[in-house]
Formats: sequence, structure tokens, C-alpha cells
Amino acid sequence: DGDILASSFPVDTQVAYILSLGVVKEFRKHGIGSLLLDSLKEHISTTAQDHCKAIYLHVLTTNNTAIHFYENRDFKQHHYLPYYYSIRGVLKDGFTYVLYINGGHPPWTILYPFLYLTHLCSCVKFT
Repeated sequence: DGDILASSFPVDTQVAYILSLGVVKEFRKHGIGSLLLDSLKEHISTTAQDHCKAIYLHVLTTNNTAIHFYENRDFKQHHYLPYYYSIRGVLKDGFTYVLYINGGHPPWTILYPFLYLTHLCSCVKFT
């Protein structure tokens, strides 16, 4: 995940990582997860912390609830990570999601149009 920010940012530019964000099942859909994420974003966006340029996380490709949660809050899929997780001895794929803040932005590559089209195709459900 060393390529989250554009190379124009200094090597020591800070990014935040969400290791885990969860809400007990019976308390979901009450805005608690949003409150936690909004609190983090607000803290990082204060003038004392504005040197942090992105928030990123990893999520299982099969965790549609979490994926929708983050996408609805402007996180963007950054990478597909085959066999990233080992769960009970079974390898599972993951995604890296990133939210750019405080003027942060991703690196630009010639592959961006292709990656964007790939992302759009992955969002379409074929029946």
C-alpha cells in the first residue's frame, strides 16, 4: 500500500489506517459506525492534524455490507488483493479502500481509465 498517495507528496506524509471498525449486530443501522468514522475524519481534518492526507483500510471482497458502508462515505477502491486474508486456513481476497482528505490524492497512472472501467464492470450484476 505504499502507492496510496501521489509521488509528489513527501515520503513522510502521514496516512491513517483503520485496522478494524465494527458495531455489534443488534446495534447496527443506528448510525454508530457513521459516528465513529465521522469522529475520525473530523479529528484528522483539524488544523493540527491536516498533514494526514488519506485514510485507508482493507476489507474482504465478500463483505458487501462493509464495502457499501465505505463507498457510501466516499471511500474509493484502490487495489484488489488476491489471497490477502487467511481465515481459518482458507485464503480470501481483499480490497484496499482509500478516502483522500486534506488535499491528498492518488498517484496517476496510464492504467487509470482501464481500472475505472474494471471497477464499473465489477459493480454491475449480471443475471
